[in-house]
Amino acid sequence: MSLREILLVSLFAADILGALVIGGFLIFSSKDMARVSRTEILKSLTCLFCVFAISNALFYLGLWLILR
Repeated sequence: MSLREILLVSLFAADILGALVIGGFLIFSSKDMARVSRTEILKSLTCLFCVFAISNALFYLGLWLILR
């Protein structure tokens, strides 16, 4: 496996893992899930979407830099 392939796989894994960890933390950070309102859940999902969008942008920037 070449260095280029290792970098691509690690970027992809970091992208997915980062979105899952941060999303899970944002959604399940409340101790009492019965008291979580819909607006808090929507805020958490919006933050998750933003973090996922930023991580994807960084992933594709890294991919572009590696492949050019």
